[in-house]
This record gives sequence, structure tokens and C-alpha cells, in this order.
Amino acid sequence: MMMYEGFAVSEKGYQHILNHTVCQDSTQYLQDADCVVATVADGHGSKQYFRSDRGSRFAAEIACNKIREFLKSITFPFPDSKTKKSVVTQLIHSIITEWHIAVRNDLIKSPFTPNELERVPEKYQKTFQFFTEENYRAHTESEVSDLIQKEHSHVQKAYGTTLIAVGLCKSYAIGLHIGDGKCVALYEDGTMEPIPWDENCHLNRCTSICDKNAASEFRCHIWDNQIPVAIFLGTDGIDDTFAEMLHSFYRNVALDFLHDNFRKRTEMLQANLANISKSGSHDVSIAGILDVQKLSAIEQTLQQITKLETLTAQKKHLQDTIQELQFQLEKIQRLLSQSAETPETEEKIKRYLET
Repeated sequence: MMMYEGFAVSEKGYQHILNHTVCQDSTQYLQDADCVVATVADGHGSKQYFRSDRGSRFAAEIACNKIREFLKSITFPFPDSKTKKSVVTQLIHSIITEWHIAVRNDLIKSPFTPNELERVPEKYQKTFQFFTEENYRAHTESEVSDLIQKEHSHVQKAYGTTLIAVGLCKSYAIGLHIGDGKCVALYEDGTMEPIPWDENCHLNRCTSICDKNAASEFRCHIWDNQIPVAIFLGTDGIDDTFAEMLHSFYRNVALDFLHDNFRKRTEMLQANLANISKSGSHDVSIAGILDVQKLSAIEQTLQQITKLETLTAQKKHLQDTIQELQFQLEKIQRLLSQSAETPETEEKIKRYLET
């Protein structure tokens, strides 16, 4: 019997609420007696990705189903590294293929509307212009489908999204990741380890499931020797909010699940996301897989690590404050040394202190 449980929560970014923008994040989790799977997907926010909320939903749902199938059909241990690489590659390709099929079906059923296209930057207009109801009337569904296939990685950009997906069964766990956001594993000694960061994601550049070479951009991590006691997946809205305190945040989330009914704690975390979203413009989403029994055994360790991290953060804040005060003191001393005390010098110091 699986001791792990899963959850998935999401909240529209505060600025998106003010701007009446749809939530572009999607989350999903599945669990049964044999496995638990959780996913988060973050639809891209730029104007050319105007259906990314749909794209993220497709990605989260498809990845959940495909990974569950994988966990039930691929047994551990893997015969060799070559076989392991082969089956993982097949899994990634199956997720990407199903996502493109979902996009194609959605586009055939719901052509782009004039209202959608008027918000698209001019340089992208030509790519999307054919896929409107007006142009569909002159073509068969098969012709439209063929053109969508031909325009692979161009028209699909409208649905572009990142994806983090993790599945866990009795003998191993697998994590897949494309784009930004972070997946972090918590071990029995209280340490945390992320799926390696994608160096191709920086500033406004982010790898995506809609990329033509998406299969090679996926990162994969398999836990077969040491399965974590908890795995957390978060979109970049969570990263931006907690930054260097991300691991501490997740340890506190794990501790919170020890003191409430699992589903009640999930509801409380969902409610808390509304406050978290107010600190930034992004949507915020978290999914997780936890073994509450194993977490209970290391509760004291987690509390000690969290306390140490809090004290370290407070120490750094004090050091930064002292450094800033020293800078201000040195500037005042320079003003005083520039000339003898005169009303003009005193006025300069007064103005500086007021700022």
C-alpha cells in the first residue's frame, strides 16, 4: 500500500486579478494504491502565447496520465542505463505528441477569434491569421489539420507552457521538467535537492513544450536508490516570492501537513496562496507528493534546520542593515570634511538625512 499522498493547488496572480487576466498556471495530481503523480504547468505570459492557459492545462493533465501509465508498466530495476534512457525518451515523446494532438483538436474545434488576434504583436499575426473561422470555411477539417501539423512549433506557440511532472511508485520515482519553476526533493536527513536548473532559462527566455526541439530540452531525474520523503513542484511565481528561502518554505509546508488532516491542510495551503500571490504579478502553483509517516519521524530535524535557516536569514538582514548604516555614516563624514562647518554644509547634511 502506498504511504504517499499528493496535492495540487493554484492561485491567479494578484496583478492578473487586477488586470482581469486569466490564470495561466495549471496543476493536477492522481493517486491510487500503486502510485502518486503530480504536475504543475505555467503558461507563458507574452502576448503571442494567448492560449497558454489551455496549453498548460493540456500539459498538466496529459503528463499525469502518461506518467501513471509509465509507473504501472515500467518496473524497477531497469536492466541497464541504455534501457532506462530509451524508456524515458519514449515517455517524453509520448507527452509531447499527446500535447500537440490536444492543441490541434482544440484549434480545429475553436479557431482563433478576431478578439484574440488583435492583441497579438504584428510580427506574429501572419503565423496565426490562417487559423480563424473565416479561413476554415474554405478548407476541409483534414486540410486544416495538415496545416496545423505543418506549422508545428509556430501555431503551437499560442499554447506555449512549461511543465514539471513527478510520479512515484513503491520502488522508484521519476521527475520531468522543461522550462522554469523548480522541483525540489526532501530527504530523510532533512536535506533538499532540486532537479538541475535549465541554463537556457534566463531573463525572458524560457524553454517550452511548444519548442520544435522540446524533447531534447526536457530534463529527467530518477530516484531509485533513495526515494525522497517529499517532493514539491512550484511554478516561477513561487520561486520569485521565496527566492533563497524556497527550501525553508517547503520544509515549513511539510511540517504543516503533520498537524492537520491532509485534505484540510491542502485547503489551507490553497487559501494561503492568495496572500502569496499579492507579493508578485505571477500566478502561483504548488503540487506535492508526501509520506506523512516518514515526515513525522524527522519532524524534529526539520524544525531544527528551519530554525537555523531563519536565524541565518535574520543575521544576513542585520548585516545588510549595518552595512547600509556604515555607508550613510561615511557619506556624512565626507560632507563634513569637504569644508569647515557652514550653514551651507549643514543644509546639505540635513537634506541627506531627510532622504
